[in-house]
Amino acid sequence: MCVIKLTDAHILIVEDDELTARALRSVLRGAGYGSVEIAATLGEARLAIEQKAPGLALVDIGLGEESGLVLGKELAERRVPVLYVSGRSDEATIERASETRPTGFVVKPFTNSQLLASVRMALTPRSRESRRVIDRMVEVLLEEGVLGANVRAEADVRSVPELAKLTSREWEVLRGLVAHQRVPTIARRLNIQASTVRNHLKSIYAKLDVHSQQEL
Repeated sequence: MCVIKLTDAHILIVEDDELTARALRSVLRGAGYGSVEIAATLGEARLAIEQKAPGLALVDIGLGEESGLVLGKELAERRVPVLYVSGRSDEATIERASETRPTGFVVKPFTNSQLLASVRMALTPRSRESRRVIDRMVEVLLEEGVLGANVRAEADVRSVPELAKLTSREWEVLRGLVAHQRVPTIARRLNIQASTVRNHLKSIYAKLDVHSQQEL
């Protein structure tokens, strides 16, 4: 059997600051990732992608007058995992970034260990396999109108077994999470204790096979 190592993956760094790009490449190569390419603009990135599809793209959001979010959306359509690496972490930017379905978001400044941990998680086979399920979940949640008051009929929800496992109360908690509400806010809205919300969160994580609110 041919075993493919995570470090065999081709990684594309899209960063307009040359020093930062070189530093990222140095960290990745030092960790054993041998195939690492740098692009400074969207044009260079697109050309690099056509020449060799990356297994992961590290994308800066602010690329001069260009936006890495544009590339992130294009890569999502190609099923290429995207890890945003940016100093922009305001709520509006995070919300726009989340719409492109990235694998993760690393806020500058960061430690080498934080970066490498995020890269490793993005490249794990479980993450790649789960992404197809997650994409389908997102479609159902959007069709579901998860921010609205009504819940789709149970028979329809069963089209995604992971979602069908949730109880009605867990759906209410999930709605709050999708609406970017914090635990105390969800608790007040549902008229329950914050500790109860956290217990529901643990149950949701277990049923959907995730380990944190960010991953969810």
